[in-house]
Amino acid sequence: MGYGVTGKNVARAAKFGNISHVIIEMNPETVRKELDKGEIIYFGDAAQIEVLDHANIEEALTLVITVPYSSDTRRIVSIARKLNPHLHIIVRTRFLNDMKSLHELGADEIIPEEFETSVEIFTRVLAKHLVPKSEIEKLVAKIREDEYEMFRKLSINDTDYSKLRVNIPEFPDSSDKD
Repeated sequence: MGYGVTGKNVARAAKFGNISHVIIEMNPETVRKELDKGEIIYFGDAAQIEVLDHANIEEALTLVITVPYSSDTRRIVSIARKLNPHLHIIVRTRFLNDMKSLHELGADEIIPEEFETSVEIFTRVLAKHLVPKSEIEKLVAKIREDEYEMFRKLSINDTDYSKLRVNIPEFPDSSDKD
């Protein structure tokens, strides 16, 4: 959902990984250009049930939301979760403050821009001042661990694998009983 810089890179990665994907974008000019290039891209507002239905969200395994506005993102997460309870939803958001509400609406992974941008900036500062790469990586890991602690508390326990489910369309859900 969304075909700005982040959405384009996600689509590019999907192609690289040979992952079938569909793009939903609200800019009609972008849609026209990408259709001419052979992209599978639909014009529409992803916060509308009909648009998500058209994109076959019920069969999707993963949804990546890269739209810039928190209110749109919250609506998309809420609707998508209702249409496909097994969908893995990854959201880009601008602010750390959005993480809790997005998780409560059903997002599985939330990437806050303000935090990740700060990590990238301090990484470059440290590198410029010749701090060894291994030390920078340790600091990045520690800071991410500290900052994402709030989110981890909202998520299921890492060792509680009994609650994890995988939706593989070709196979019946192993938790379904006859």
